[in-house]
Amino acid sequence: VAVNHFLRQANKPSMWDYLTEIYINGILSGPKTHLVNALSNLANAALSPFERTAAAGVENVLARAQGRAVQRFFSEAPADVIGAFSGLDEGLRGALTTLRDGISPEKASKWEFRREAFPGKAGKIIRAPGTALEAADTLFYGINYRAGLNAEIVRQARTEGLTGTKLIRRITDLKANPTEKLIKSAADNAEYRLFRRDLTGFPAWLA
Repeated sequence: VAVNHFLRQANKPSMWDYLTEIYINGILSGPKTHLVNALSNLANAALSPFERTAAAGVENVLARAQGRAVQRFFSEAPADVIGAFSGLDEGLRGALTTLRDGISPEKASKWEFRREAFPGKAGKIIRAPGTALEAADTLFYGINYRAGLNAEIVRQARTEGLTGTKLIRRITDLKANPTEKLIKSAADNAEYRLFRRDLTGFPAWLA
């Protein structure tokens, strides 16, 4: 009983929690905020295949000059686009779940629950602006994750020097059973595209 009482008290919102929840969601409530967020997410996702094409072009020149095997490939770009479209359904389902539950499936799977000050329907209404932004990010997370995973799978198979039927079989196998490294790379890509990747080095020190 004492432990349960302690846990309830520890999770009890403070006055600061109430004020913070109102303040933050008030800032996020403007239509311009949601429009800018949606457009920046869309632009960043659309840039991905162009960045992969540019990286492949530079890599091909450097690889020849240095006498080594190529590590980036032009075929990553169309794979990125195909992956993005395949991630639309996953992203939409995740966005709808976020709107319903107030937390994205990704955060829920990591137990990243935030403290909610206002309970019930009133709380959902107050947190609606923040929830809507998170739902939009969840949509694009699914798109960027699948785009990155598909492109990295093609890159992995091409790096192994495979061609023809063997290349197709390897890509199919990796799609069915992606390695932990591929999954992490795709997740990192999705976070990067949403400007959510953890800072490292000097920027992290400043933060």
